[in-house]
Amino acid sequence: MLLLALGCYLNGVYVEWPFALVGVFLKFSLIVLVAAQEYMMSLVGFGTALSAAMYAGNPQMAETDPIKTGSIVLKTDLALQRDLLNT
Repeated sequence: MLLLALGCYLNGVYVEWPFALVGVFLKFSLIVLVAAQEYMMSLVGFGTALSAAMYAGNPQMAETDPIKTGSIVLKTDLALQRDLLNT
């Protein structure tokens, strides 16, 4: 990526100036990506712990009743007939 940034920058210097802006943008993007890569495993661990804490702290997320959760349940014909007979 560094070679691509250098190539774009030099193309901007010698051919058209907007390519120089692309080269500078790629250089700063590379710096940010290298810095973020150092903390990637800690970010993944933090996100996993946060998701687990949110799931454990919210009792509605563990709910399986389709009426309470609002999910769509497809019933078979026999289940529909049984429900109609019970009403």
